[in-house]
Amino acid sequence: WVDRARGASAVFLGDRPFGQWHKDNWAALNERLLSMADGRAGGPAAR
Repeated sequence: WVDRARGASAVFLGDRPFGQWHKDNWAALNERLLSMADGRAGGPAAR
C-alpha cells in the first residue's frame, strides 16, 4: 500500500491468502491508514 502524495506506505503480511475477510475489511483498513497518515487517527503520523 502506497500513497505517494502523502508520503505514506504500509506492508501486510499474513498466514492466509487474500479472501472474503480481507475483501470485507479492505476499505476500512485503507481509511484507517489514510487517517493515520494525515494525523487524524490519534496515532502517529506516517512519514
